[in-house]
Amino acid sequence: MDSMKELERQVGLLLGELADLRRTNRLLAGRVKKLEKAARDSSGAEGLARERDELRRRVSGLVEHLAQLENE
Repeated sequence: MDSMKELERQVGLLLGELADLRRTNRLLAGRVKKLEKAARDSSGAEGLARERDELRRRVSGLVEHLAQLENE
């Protein structure tokens, strides 16, 4: 029975982490959209492009992490 409680505890922790990652993913995706719009609206925005690329990389990493958690 102790192993079942431990499993339930771990599942609860993972579900909380999954919810946090999904929230972060939504926030970062929104930030990427804003940066893409800003980059389109301004010419020569190399700094914005770099930030957009970094955010895109981070969002992709979060998406991969979410997929791994869902498959476990």
